[in-house]
Amino acid sequence: DKSIIRGNQPTFLYLLVFGTILIAFSILTISFDENSLPTKTTTTQFLDGACATFPWMFSLGYITIYSALFMKLWRINRVLQARPRQKILIRHVLWPYLILSISAIIILSVWTTTDPLKWDRVIVDNFTDESFGRCKSHQDITFFLCLVALMAISTILTAFMAWKTKDIDSSFSESNWIFYTIVLQL
Repeated sequence: DKSIIRGNQPTFLYLLVFGTILIAFSILTISFDENSLPTKTTTTQFLDGACATFPWMFSLGYITIYSALFMKLWRINRVLQARPRQKILIRHVLWPYLILSISAIIILSVWTTTDPLKWDRVIVDNFTDESFGRCKSHQDITFFLCLVALMAISTILTAFMAWKTKDIDSSFSESNWIFYTIVLQL
């Protein structure tokens, strides 16, 4: 039914799908190791690139998902509180997403250019040759915490807006389900 899709604001649904795809593909970037690649000559370069790609895809995907939910709920809230004939466009609710995304891109750019994640294999036991591989950089915790702060802001904004719009008819907003899902994640 087109009225249900239109009521659910397809632009935000597309953003939600895009963010989900980014997170899904980010998992692929950390699923490789030396044995999964056919040639050993480009293994290190490939694994370093996969390591550097993971935080980009995961953090931007996460921020996109939660910002899309926030913008959708915020727009519904503003539409229902607007004066008659006042139109609330997508650009009126887009600025939090832009600020969070640009902030993440700046953090990720600095991280990638100054201290990128690189593939590292650590030997645990020399006798058995037991080892594990990981993505590592010197300042990874610092950059990771900055990204987690941005992701937490997007989650908190979405939880707040879901709580604020909890009384809106469920045919316009899934705010109760969104709020409960966020609470369960914590």
